[in-house]
Amino acid sequence: MKIFLDTCPYFVFTCKCNVNIMNVSKRNQNRMGFTLIEILVVISIIGILAGLLYSGAMAVLQRVKVSHSENTALNLRNAIVAYYTDYRRFPVSSGNSTDEYLDFTTNEDFMGPLLGADTPEAIRLNPKRTVFFSARTARRFGSDSFVKGIAFRDESGSGSLWDAWGHCYGVRIDVKNRERLKNPAHFQPNLQGIGAPDWGSGSSGELKYLAESVVVWSAGKENDLASDNVTSW
Repeated sequence: MKIFLDTCPYFVFTCKCNVNIMNVSKRNQNRMGFTLIEILVVISIIGILAGLLYSGAMAVLQRVKVSHSENTALNLRNAIVAYYTDYRRFPVSSGNSTDEYLDFTTNEDFMGPLLGADTPEAIRLNPKRTVFFSARTARRFGSDSFVKGIAFRDESGSGSLWDAWGHCYGVRIDVKNRERLKNPAHFQPNLQGIGAPDWGSGSSGELKYLAESVVVWSAGKENDLASDNVTSW
């Protein structure tokens, strides 16, 4: 046997390799699975990363909503000013000479004249049927509200304007066009369902009067005292 092994070194080498491979395979089999601690660590890391990604996505989405509502508020304010330039009056039928200002929500009655709608009141206030304001069609949000655009009532072209959180905008107009308008943050409006910027009092750094004849605001996501209000001023 010794003579055979001495004369067949290849056979000896092959046997040794096979033994070594078998030992390595057994060790690998023992380490094929993860331990419970390793699995928990991986799950924890995935959870932390998912939380960070979700928070970041929500922050970006909120910024997009604020930017959209701010642009809409500015465009609406400019549309009302353009109406005044054309007709030398504001697109409202209520109020009298003793009023300092009037507050409105962007419902169908208020928006009709600005949209050039084909309704009797809109035609009376805007006989030229000029379209002073336009926006995309709003998406339904719940059973009785919409978001981001105009919820058209019918083929007349009249509709209500909604912000990114499912609320109508608030509008304050100086009926005498003196460009000295009470800040809604200090002189709260009485509009059902519409919050005001810093509802009721305003911060100490805010002006009580604004050098504007028209201001527009969205009360933001919380529609109350929250700091996510959007204004045109």
